[in-house]
Amino acid sequence: MNQQSPNEHDRIRAIEEEIGLTELRTGQLDEMVRELSGQVFDLAKRLESLERRFVEMTMPVEDTPDTPPPHSHRPL
Repeated sequence: MNQQSPNEHDRIRAIEEEIGLTELRTGQLDEMVRELSGQVFDLAKRLESLERRFVEMTMPVEDTPDTPPPHSHRPL
């Protein structure tokens, strides 16, 4: 059987603990990335909607004729 010295045992335990913490941090980062990706998607949709509204607002208004259409009633 392979005997480990106390220093080796402590070193192995520290490495195992660091691996566990790294896995925990990786899981937390994955969750944060998922949340931020969702927020970016929502913001992109909102920006697209605002761009459409902006384009609609900046389109030139068609000139309206000074005379009313023939079917409208004019005062006598």
